[in-house]
Amino acid sequence: MRNRTLNGFLQDPRGNIALVFALSLLPIVFLAGMAMDYTSAELKKAELDALADAAAIAAVTPAMMAKTDAQATAAAQNIFNSKATVMSGLNYSTNNLNVAVSDSGLNRTVTVSYTATSQNAFGGILHQSAWPISGSSQASSSVLPNIDFYLLLDNSPSMAIGATTTDINTLVANTPDQCGFGCHESDTSPNDYYGLARRLGVTLRIDKLRLATQNLMTTAQQSMQANNNQYRMAIYTFNIGFNTIASLTSNKIDIISAAMFATPARKEVIDFSDAVYTYGEGLIVPKTDTKNYVAAEDLKGEVVGAQVGTAFVDALKKTGLFGEVKVYDTIPDILRDVNTGRLKAGYADYPILAYNLKQGSFPEVRLVDSYKPTIVGTVAIGIRKGDQDLLAKVNASLARLKANGTLDKILGKWGLNAKGA
Repeated sequence: MRNRTLNGFLQDPRGNIALVFALSLLPIVFLAGMAMDYTSAELKKAELDALADAAAIAAVTPAMMAKTDAQATAAAQNIFNSKATVMSGLNYSTNNLNVAVSDSGLNRTVTVSYTATSQNAFGGILHQSAWPISGSSQASSSVLPNIDFYLLLDNSPSMAIGATTTDINTLVANTPDQCGFGCHESDTSPNDYYGLARRLGVTLRIDKLRLATQNLMTTAQQSMQANNNQYRMAIYTFNIGFNTIASLTSNKIDIISAAMFATPARKEVIDFSDAVYTYGEGLIVPKTDTKNYVAAEDLKGEVVGAQVGTAFVDALKKTGLFGEVKVYDTIPDILRDVNTGRLKAGYADYPILAYNLKQGSFPEVRLVDSYKPTIVGTVAIGIRKGDQDLLAKVNASLARLKANGTLDKILGKWGLNAKGA
């Protein structure tokens, strides 16, 4: 009876569903739990990957590129750890984060890598309490270099010519001597060609130079601020006196060896050696002017010229004798205007005037031998203020050259004896 009942139960097809369900329940639960834990781990990994991206980018921002590698590393660590350490269901330690910073020239590469584990909700079923996750992110950037700009600007009178053919023709048509330059300033008509150029709206080359320099400064400043760079500007002109002292005080050169007077004003800025040569100013006039000028009073009310940066400019102006003291960039510029009759007389270093006239380039100019110089100065070698060791060496060398007659021979070779002293 019992066997018949058991056989009937086993042969009855109505029990298959319950049997199959019971047998498949275990793998279904296992797979469901694994899917849920895997999905949770992947979600955490995606969030950690985003954190790694943010951390790597934070270390190569324009502001951070100006910082040290240690500061960049700390920035990346702070970004990642601030979120990862508080994520729910995540096993993470700050020791599991690695930030590698590599610099090559102006380029920086930052790699952020991490490891962690995601806590499993079905750890008992899976026999695994946590799911391992890891990831990395890399970011690179570069910085523009810091730049030193050195500008040599031509501010000589030749830059006062019209910028275009039209500008030149306009000046030529409106000047009595058909001159295309706007470099002559006397504040009185008809010789104030610079003022005339301004009134006519003529653009000069110096205007173009000024505009180009301004545009460069503006562009450089904007670029510097945008890229967190540092730019430095150094401007040089053809004004030798200005350039040489500026170069000495800014440590670009160590010695000034030029025809420079050791004036009280200059001695406040730089030191000078013992005297090399002493002379005074020379006076030049057109050859057609045969008057024997002796003193500045003989030129009272006239327009005279002197070179910018020399001791003669202020001294001549302080006399109050002249109608105007025009300032020129170079001695040849003075000689040119005297040679063409645009300037009544010019003052400059006697030996330099004598040398230029000897070359024959200004045949209509003469050096007034009867003139007695009043602005006598001493030429000396310029030394940076406070550099006593170098000053002592220069003075010792000068003393030897004077003692053995070498200095007198050099001066005599160029005709620089005691004239003007």
